[in-house]
Amino acid sequence: AGGSSNVEQWVLLKELNLSENVKHVLLAITSSDIIKNSPDLKRHALKGDAPFIRRARKATLLDSGPQGWEHYDSCQVDRWYLHLGCYYYRSYLYSTIHDTYRQFTEGDSFQKTIKVKDTNLIFDPISKRYKEKKIKFSDFTSREAWLKKNAEGISATVQAVKKIKNYLTSKNVTLEVVYLPIAHEIYYSDWAKEQSIKTTPGISAGAALEKFIIELGLPFKNLTPSLRKIRKSKAPLFLPIDVHPSEQGHEMIAKQINKFLKNQNIEK
Repeated sequence: AGGSSNVEQWVLLKELNLSENVKHVLLAITSSDIIKNSPDLKRHALKGDAPFIRRARKATLLDSGPQGWEHYDSCQVDRWYLHLGCYYYRSYLYSTIHDTYRQFTEGDSFQKTIKVKDTNLIFDPISKRYKEKKIKFSDFTSREAWLKKNAEGISATVQAVKKIKNYLTSKNVTLEVVYLPIAHEIYYSDWAKEQSIKTTPGISAGAALEKFIIELGLPFKNLTPSLRKIRKSKAPLFLPIDVHPSEQGHEMIAKQINKFLKNQNIEK
């Protein structure tokens, strides 16, 4: 299910019938996982696997936050009516998929269709993509402040990874972990410099996770430094008005993951 957290991935992984040929699982963590893992752990402690499995079996994508779940649980197709919230989320889903599809297929030409005057966007020559006119850089001014703000999310993410590891170990499957940064983590220093804002270099959720994942005895690769090195020369790495990678961004990510897996002697 799109927008799933690592907690949800752990639940769904247990539902899979892993073939004996499966020897490795690659887990990708993003900043949104760090935000979602804590509330999802609490939700799982209260209600177990069922809500996550139910969500995955529905043909819709919803926010895993409390409000989203309330609307989601009200969308019962076996009733003679559908809750208004259900219509809202489904129409939102379809429009989101359509826009994302256009961004992937039309590439740079999609940007010409954006009515910039009606948005809070401005073109950024460094990333070659649109960005918000006003970006809050408070998260990047101090490593200590960032860690304090995200301590709960980091802890929950490590717990989720540990659950995934323990389950796979019971199946004689090895887990490898990578961290995939979003656009803001790649370009924040460039964007802050334009506004004469001082930021602390190297702040990354991947860097914060590295110590804990390695302590779990797992191979780990934070892709943030690698993507920062090529952020200008290989731009655009992201979709026109989206934090997710573009086709070229996916290619760069795949190359880095390929190197990582080869270093773990995983060729196939």
